[in-house]
Amino acid sequence: MTAYPSAVDYSLALQNPASAFTNPDLRTATFTQGLLGPEGIAGSSAVVFQVAIGGEDYALRCYTRQDASTPERYAALDSFAADNGLEKYVGNVTWYSKEVRVKGATWPVLKMQWIAGQRLNEYVGYLADSRHNAALGTLAVRWMELVSELQRVKFAHGDLQHGNILVDRQGHLRLVDFDSVWIPPLQGQEAPAESGHPSFQPPGGRPQSRWGPYMDTFSGLVIYLALSSLARDPGLWPKFNNGDNMLFERSDFSPPFQTDIWKNLDGLGDPGITRALAKLKECCAPGWVASKSLQDTLRPTWWEHAAPAAASPTGAAGTGAGVPAAAPQTMPGLPPPPAIAAE
Repeated sequence: MTAYPSAVDYSLALQNPASAFTNPDLRTATFTQGLLGPEGIAGSSAVVFQVAIGGEDYALRCYTRQDASTPERYAALDSFAADNGLEKYVGNVTWYSKEVRVKGATWPVLKMQWIAGQRLNEYVGYLADSRHNAALGTLAVRWMELVSELQRVKFAHGDLQHGNILVDRQGHLRLVDFDSVWIPPLQGQEAPAESGHPSFQPPGGRPQSRWGPYMDTFSGLVIYLALSSLARDPGLWPKFNNGDNMLFERSDFSPPFQTDIWKNLDGLGDPGITRALAKLKECCAPGWVASKSLQDTLRPTWWEHAAPAAASPTGAAGTGAGVPAAAPQTMPGLPPPPAIAAE
């Protein structure tokens, strides 16, 4: 197996972009600096650097281990996003093969649009601490709209979690890190090795078995339940957020589903949230693999239609149908992330 450079290796090499890169444009890059040189954000398979090139800000993704990412995959992603009008969620990407010189070899680099925003968990924490219930309800509806639009065109991110979802200056949700993406042009190709964040993925199963158009259904439901529940009770945040999740953790996805988070959410008394909790339990069954969209997963069966349900004042989960309607024109907007507004 090829030994890829570490995050530290890249930081040291990129102190001199003019000699590190082979592409003329990248050689002019100006990096955001940390204490030891170019400041990178390390993930499970790559380290990401913020750079300025030609007056525009970009993210450079430098890989630290073997991955299924290839120039063909990212070219397909870029084309698919443009053809299906997904640019508001998915930024432009450019792949460079054998681009950065590190430790006597050249390695690939992915250049992406830099999104000025705050990670979802940081933004949700700000709203919860401010007891901004209405904004949390709006965020839950916007999240459902995002997942529904992506699944409508058979786009699956593959690793939806708080660190890969940003809230930009306008309060719009944006996605980053597309190494695990599934789109129709990639059908039949090798599945990425990335298994996704454990607090957002179903228990058991392998990346190869879940890779497909509906693999975001489970993670989308976990995030939707968290946002909808916080809209009812922002006090859940300090109780259940550990800094690396939303409300649920990996251990919560196993029977008998009697951990504190299940008890607290069921105790909210919101019919829509209670129904969504029941759906999440079904998705935690051994061997479960998503075969339909999040909207269809939450859609009530014929016998559930017969049960009366009250509407939630948040306009989020408790619509009585288990599936939120489109956001009304009077729905409250989202305040900009405080860290971004201060710039």
